[in-house]
Amino acid sequence: MQEELAECCARLGDIGHARDSARQALAVLEHDQVFVDSQPHRLARLRELAR
Repeated sequence: MQEELAECCARLGDIGHARDSARQALAVLEHDQVFVDSQPHRLARLRELAR
């Protein structure tokens, strides 16, 4: 859910909330090896939003 929220906030121009949500999503998803292996583009996008 945090990944989707990050994307929505980014599209609305709310970069601060997008960054916070992306960081929360990364805290979970970076430890999910299946996600890391199968979704590199989504992981990269979250890392971009988290900066």
